[in-house]
Amino acid sequence: MKIVTFLLHDAVKQMVLDKISELDGILGCFLYSVDAYFEGIGINPLETVNDLVAGFTPRVRIDILVEKDMVSDVMNHLLDCTSCAKGRGVWYVRDAQDWGVL
Repeated sequence: MKIVTFLLHDAVKQMVLDKISELDGILGCFLYSVDAYFEGIGINPLETVNDLVAGFTPRVRIDILVEKDMVSDVMNHLLDCTSCAKGRGVWYVRDAQDWGVL
């Protein structure tokens, strides 16, 4: 299993959740309010003009639990949504060793 994580502007949360709800095979979806900072290639994809003026814009972290063979479907579906994802944050994929229900 894999966990696909998106760190996005809070303003696009509902659009991304709507796109996720269109997919079959999602085992779980988890939302977190976060403060985010990205340091890497000289740009900060989480920083907007509003951030520079106002100082802070809320972010959301979305973790999507999927089977390994679903990762490309999830990525293609969400990255295809230029109105909700393009230029709005960062993403990464990691392994989920195990999961269950309490």
